[in-house]
Amino acid sequence: VPKADVAFVDRVSAADALGIKMSRVAMLRANSERVRNYAARTADQQARARRELKQIALSKDLEFCDELDWHGARRLVALQRYVGDEFDRQYLTLQIDEQRRTLLFLEDYASRAGDSSLQNFARDELAAREAEMRAAQTLADNR
Repeated sequence: VPKADVAFVDRVSAADALGIKMSRVAMLRANSERVRNYAARTADQQARARRELKQIALSKDLEFCDELDWHGARRLVALQRYVGDEFDRQYLTLQIDEQRRTLLFLEDYASRAGDSSLQNFARDELAAREAEMRAAQTLADNR
């Protein structure tokens, strides 16, 4: 199995795991209803993407980790320290940062030679991730 394919599955599954967990926390703790609604949409979208990626990975005999990596665990713990409007700001900032990182990774993988199923997944996810990042940016700008 090419290392690039393993790295892709690891990176995107870790990003989605973090996004889902942060969004679930935000659904409960966000001060703004608009942020809670964004968090619910984001959690649903990333859970769908994660299920799809898991199905592809398992069909290719690639391992799929359901746990947060060290980076994700650290970011989730840091987010949970905030309350009120500060929580909303931090959540949106982290979402924008994570979406930007994931977008760059998806674009890079989609443009290189690799497994066609994973490349198609990467290409298909680009628009959804970009829309999530723009929505988070709009919410952050309007705070």
